[in-house]
Amino acid sequence: MSQYIFTEDLDERKIEGVTLIFITSYIPTHPSNIIINKSIESILNINYPFYETIVSYQHNPQEIEDSNKYNEYKILMKKQYPNFKHLYMDSHGHFIGSIYNSLCNCKTKYFFLVQHDIELLGDFPIDKIINYNFDWNIIASNHLKNGIVKTTHWYP
Repeated sequence: MSQYIFTEDLDERKIEGVTLIFITSYIPTHPSNIIINKSIESILNINYPFYETIVSYQHNPQEIEDSNKYNEYKILMKKQYPNFKHLYMDSHGHFIGSIYNSLCNCKTKYFFLVQHDIELLGDFPIDKIINYNFDWNIIASNHLKNGIVKTTHWYP
């Protein structure tokens, strides 16, 4: 198992604000980016002043046939979202590796992490959450299957 080591204490970041991070990986609909577009639009529709937006692409574990579709997807995303920071991985790091890759490039104290197939419905009170004094530091959403929350191994 990979050990992820940060060169700085994440709690010591100097820049106030929130970075929006999208984690994406290869899916059979590529090179289409319709699914992530819905996710991005749903977050941007809350009109929150994110400091920056990062798209972190997981390394494609598939062989050459799917690699071309995934590469086309990355090119399309970069053209459609030129103001976003696009991060690519050289080796397979799964979901947590993509988070690590993003956090190593994140400049802000806080981040809002979204998977490419999560669509936000309504508003999300980011500022209120930042100002609460929780004894934990993750608020997570689970995937819905047929309208029912499905527990995942990421957020027990």
